[in-house]
Amino acid sequence: MAPASCDQALLAALTDRRIETIVDVIATMQAIDRALPDEDGLKWFNLLYLMVTEEISLDIDRHEWVDERWLERLDVVFARLYFDAIELWLVDRDRCPRAWEPLFDRRYHAGIARVQFGMAGMNAHINRDLAVAVQQACEDRGLSPKRGTAQKADFDRVNKVLEEVEIRAMRRMATGLIGQLAEGLGRAGEVFAMWNVRTARDAAWTNGEVLWSMRSLPELGAQYLSVLDRMAGLAGRGLLLPTELWFSADALRSMLDRETPAAGPLREAPSETTLAAVPSVPPFGFGDAS
Repeated sequence: MAPASCDQALLAALTDRRIETIVDVIATMQAIDRALPDEDGLKWFNLLYLMVTEEISLDIDRHEWVDERWLERLDVVFARLYFDAIELWLVDRDRCPRAWEPLFDRRYHAGIARVQFGMAGMNAHINRDLAVAVQQACEDRGLSPKRGTAQKADFDRVNKVLEEVEIRAMRRMATGLIGQLAEGLGRAGEVFAMWNVRTARDAAWTNGEVLWSMRSLPELGAQYLSVLDRMAGLAGRGLLLPTELWFSADALRSMLDRETPAAGPLREAPSETTLAAVPSVPPFGFGDAS
């Protein structure tokens, strides 16, 4: 299927859908999966996301969450951001979040492994969208995002689900150079040792607290989210380097030098005004968790 035809099928999978429950989320992801050929890199992130969502849904049915209503609301709001990003890329590209641009732009690039597309999608969705979803889900339920709550306990429990599913999904996606390295390590996710999902998600929760505290300052909140968006976009470009360049320090340094003037360095912080009274958080899940 040609890319243009894929885009038409993808848009049709998203048009006029009501996304109100986790069942709706799963049905939409299944429609996306059917619309995309194996050659489309987006298919592999969508597969990973679908597998995680199906597992969370099963746990909801088994009543294994403390606040099931809040968790389902978080799941729905979070997924909508993903679906909205796809639609914006297809119909109004200038409004598409920059975090998603690398994945959408390089969906058909040769030399990029399926595992890389999966990780690039996780980077965009966790490092940009999750903070927004935390804020919105809490606001919808009349809550505030706080540590030590039932909502934070459920949020953290998702880490275990994601890590277990990630192993299965990454092995299923393991092809090419990075896939061979992953198989040699015996755990597909370990080829991306710089990515730590717990660190990334914990930072997203903190960023959600920050966005919540800025509700009365929408311009400042938008500035803060814009920084997260740019940083996730830069990280995504690094994750989607062709596999033969993945371990080339010169290539990575060249990419950073080229992109930094527009996007800012990977560990760039917001302005001093934006960061006033904001706690320091580990950026983006890159590096070892402590």
